[in-house]
Amino acid sequence: MLLRSNDVTEQKVKVAEAVSQEMTRQWFGDLVVNSDWNTLWLNEGFANYMKYFVLEKIFEGDLDGHNYQTSESFEPALIDDSRSSSHPVTLNTETPEKAQEFLDQVTAEKSGALLRMIKEVVGEEVFRKGIQLKAWDGSRLKMADFGEKWILQWRRELDV
Repeated sequence: MLLRSNDVTEQKVKVAEAVSQEMTRQWFGDLVVNSDWNTLWLNEGFANYMKYFVLEKIFEGDLDGHNYQTSESFEPALIDDSRSSSHPVTLNTETPEKAQEFLDQVTAEKSGALLRMIKEVVGEEVFRKGIQLKAWDGSRLKMADFGEKWILQWRRELDV
């Protein structure tokens, strides 16, 4: 997976995409522990969402991460979600085996799209404050607490 100077841009983007997604999985999955298997989608969602953020930084000026995510993940997520075979990202399951059954492309794309929508609603600064490592490092993540950080930050921004 090393980049050579004669690699075409698309190959470089695909390599950077894979590396950034796995690094995000490691960052989020290792430093934040989900409180239960129902929030496992967040690991996939952050890996999916953040790879586009990272790609935009790596290829600054040459790649629009927002548009790239739209065509590569966001639109496919909406199409997949409209099918009868779709499933929710949160599950009522008690076992890791059952949770693994639902960690598929639909979950990754849809949860990445959900995080992007949240960022668009609350704004980039509030979104970043909500995912700061120091707030979650080593703690058990409950979705309600996670969402509450964004809501509290957003209210401060709105001065409500």
